[in-house]
Amino acid sequence: MRYKAFLKPPLRLLLVVGLLFAGGYPLTANAGGTVTDCSTYGTTATQGVFLPGTLGAALVGGGDVAFKCDGTITIAPEIRINADTRIDATGQSVTLSGNNTNSVFWISETRKLDLNNLTITGCGGSCYGGIHNVGGTVTLTNCVVTGNTAGFGGAGITNESWNNSLVLDFGHFRKNKQIAEMAK
Repeated sequence: MRYKAFLKPPLRLLLVVGLLFAGGYPLTANAGGTVTDCSTYGTTATQGVFLPGTLGAALVGGGDVAFKCDGTITIAPEIRINADTRIDATGQSVTLSGNNTNSVFWISETRKLDLNNLTITGCGGSCYGGIHNVGGTVTLTNCVVTGNTAGFGGAGITNESWNNSLVLDFGHFRKNKQIAEMAK
């Protein structure tokens, strides 16, 4: 006895694909978000939990991050970029500061970080520059990297690996300095 299929082969394929994406197979998605509070990075007393509207909350999962506020955000510890991320402060005045203690960003291997219209400052003497690129791709557009003092690597930016890259599209590096490598 033969049974007739109720859907033609192309429609069956679409149905199966649709069910896979809707039924329990996670899709990779980057969170991204909008920063509306430029007074804090956003961590609470319970580490790892970010307050809504803060840079920390907007960065969860990578993706596109935009600003709807002006201000200086103190970053501690450094922001670890483990997913491709674009941070854009166009139309705002936003400074990210390591508070003279740590780097602002640490970019993991094979990841991309695009920064637009930001100021990166405040790497203290025991860090690897305002931006510590371990092996990813960093693109700076209309950014200012200033006031960083590094004890290791470069002062404004440290590119640590041969397979990473740095793209500069109209930006400024000012008053960054590297001090002798610190004694261990």
